[in-house]
Amino acid sequence: MLCCYYLQRHTSDKSEIAFRFNRCLFEKVQLAKHDIYYVRPLGVRISPLHGTCREGSILELVCRSWGSRPPAEITWWMKNFRLHNVTGYRFEVDTSSSSLSLYPLASDNGKVIVCKAENPKLPGILLTDSITLNVTFPPKVTLSLKTYSSSSLSEGDTVALICNVVSNPAVGPVLWTFVQETSVAPPYKKFPQEGPQTLVLERLQPWHKGSYRCRATNSEGVGESNALWLAVRHRPICKAGQQVSYGAYFGETLNIRCEVEAEPATVYFHWGFSNTVVQHSNVSFVSRGLKSMATYTPTDDIHLGSLFCWANNSAGEQHVPCTFTVFKPVAPNRPKNCQIMNRTHTSFLVLCEAGYDGGAPQRFYFRAKLKGSRDDGLSLSSPMPIFNLSGLPSGSTFDVSVYARNKIGKSLAVILETTTLRTKRKGGTWTWKTNRSLLISSMLILCFAILTLGAAAVLRHRSHPFLL
Repeated sequence: MLCCYYLQRHTSDKSEIAFRFNRCLFEKVQLAKHDIYYVRPLGVRISPLHGTCREGSILELVCRSWGSRPPAEITWWMKNFRLHNVTGYRFEVDTSSSSLSLYPLASDNGKVIVCKAENPKLPGILLTDSITLNVTFPPKVTLSLKTYSSSSLSEGDTVALICNVVSNPAVGPVLWTFVQETSVAPPYKKFPQEGPQTLVLERLQPWHKGSYRCRATNSEGVGESNALWLAVRHRPICKAGQQVSYGAYFGETLNIRCEVEAEPATVYFHWGFSNTVVQHSNVSFVSRGLKSMATYTPTDDIHLGSLFCWANNSAGEQHVPCTFTVFKPVAPNRPKNCQIMNRTHTSFLVLCEAGYDGGAPQRFYFRAKLKGSRDDGLSLSSPMPIFNLSGLPSGSTFDVSVYARNKIGKSLAVILETTTLRTKRKGGTWTWKTNRSLLISSMLILCFAILTLGAAAVLRHRSHPFLL
């Protein structure tokens, strides 16, 4: 009987493997190279040695095992789940290898990939190697709200906006943005931009109402959160940007519009007067939603002064009323900042800014006269202080005046002098021309500039990045 106390492997040459057996009498024997024998794997290794890749990219891994007879079977595992997306096997005399293709997600970051090598003839005897996935990805950002009261948010409450960031690698400071819903500007001039991942808003005010977002950045990109709407329950306040001055002749009926902002938006209006002598019969009003329109007809000096508009909702009555001034209109102020622009050999453009209209609609008047000429020149009018002339003689000097007029009277005139550019061309005749297409395009350019400046001013009030 053959008693095998141990089996030891050593390499005597590449064509055979010798084994030492101990008989009970410790007699040494050697197995022939054609005998059948099974050997467990000596080693297993995954390459590359790191598992770093970007989210969505392909990670190619190769696991190699050696020393097993027959060659070891290789399997891939993540936690307790076997991976089947194997792209290739390779077997040799005592080595085997397996290739694995992965498309890691952000959620796979930190997970461990295990390669197991096992001789199929010697089950239960296996070797393993592993790597930890390092999946880099842009920040995944969500925004949530933490309140310190069970009821709806009201003026004076405190809330915390929590910016939840998952990223690899880590992010820098968080950028907070705020799209303001109310027209009332915050009491400070600018919002800082960068801050921590928790933004605490103390003593909530109506201007805190709006949409909040947070943004985080790392070397892989930028992540932006969902928009979180913050509604602050508050009493009505006057909407900014309303017309507050009304010029009226005696007997003229005014339509005075009062608009408020409130949360909740169900409000009730009433009107009052600065002059208690005025009877309520002089004014009537209709209200709808957050707006109220008063019809008012002043007939005497005692009807001039201030009208007040109040609103109330379930949060309470408006602290400060909206105030509208009714006055007797006057003649307008003259235009300001007038400039001569776009001078050519035969044309020029006059551009001014409108002055105070005196409390009544105004119109602008323009006159140009060739210097030293007895001709009356050219007169134009426009609802906007912009005038363009063409078809003029080159190298000629013109006296230009611009003024404004309303129903009460006219303003002082702005006097300018300009000269068309000189040219070598001589002779010919000329007539006064107004380039209608150029005038229209110039007016459109002016309108666009005014709208752009107005939109920028509104955005400065309504979109603010936060920095703590």
